[in-house]
Amino acid sequence: MEIIEKSPARIEFISGGDHEHYINGMGWGSCLNATVNLYAFCKIVPHEGLFFNKNDFMMNYFLRFYKTRNVTVETYQEYPRASGLGGSAAHATAIIKALDSLHNRNRDQHDAALFAYDVERKKLGVDGGYQDQFATNYRGFNYMIFRPESVEVNNIKPSERFIKQLEAVSLLVHIPRKVTGDSIQKDMKSKSVNNLEIMKKKRDLCARGRDALINSDLDGFIKLVGQDYELRKQESPLVDNEKTKEIEQIALESADVCKFLGSGGGGCALIFSRDKELTAESLRGKAKILNFRFEVI
Repeated sequence: MEIIEKSPARIEFISGGDHEHYINGMGWGSCLNATVNLYAFCKIVPHEGLFFNKNDFMMNYFLRFYKTRNVTVETYQEYPRASGLGGSAAHATAIIKALDSLHNRNRDQHDAALFAYDVERKKLGVDGGYQDQFATNYRGFNYMIFRPESVEVNNIKPSERFIKQLEAVSLLVHIPRKVTGDSIQKDMKSKSVNNLEIMKKKRDLCARGRDALINSDLDGFIKLVGQDYELRKQESPLVDNEKTKEIEQIALESADVCKFLGSGGGGCALIFSRDKELTAESLRGKAKILNFRFEVI
């Protein structure tokens, strides 16, 4: 029996501290994000022997953990690598879903998110926070609260009209990263004690962004996302570079906000523009445009 599972990438609007060093330093952190219709897929087909991409360290770990035999496992993603869209968490979750199905295991969203987090952050040692794993498992628009011993996911249901308005001004573009997200995360971690006041401001923006979504305040929401990115740049000098600054400068000639997602330093940028066609045309040859829709759960 063929098994195919998928899990979505996410867009981080505002981050108020989803990493352990910030959570412990502030007592709690938060994040505001939404999943999009760009997916990681995992396909499992019965086969004599075991066939998979041996260069995929995450896949190696999961196959050993599940003691999987006699299958062919294939994975692919609809988004670029090192995109800042939480892609590795979506990849991990798609594998978990497929292997759980193969081995007849039941796992709820929370357990799957914690399992994916433990494997990526603890077992494989990739620096990062909690939001990616919880976003791809819970899906939709979510306001998340992170405490030392718990994660609380609050689903937000913006109006259909608001989502259409948000999509009408949203542009997602991609450029290659010169510095890995892991390197940027390590640099942020080394500066985390000095960045706590910045993160508290971002945490406040996160709550205000949640309220803007609930109240369908598009202009207010866009401004808050832009403010979050300006604070993010203060966390580490690696967040922006010559190339990201060039993209931002070009985009902002016709757009209100241009924010590189995830760790920054390249990857995907979320742009809010009242004239998407003009902004997209200005970036032609400079960045790749990714078509997407927000997931509504």
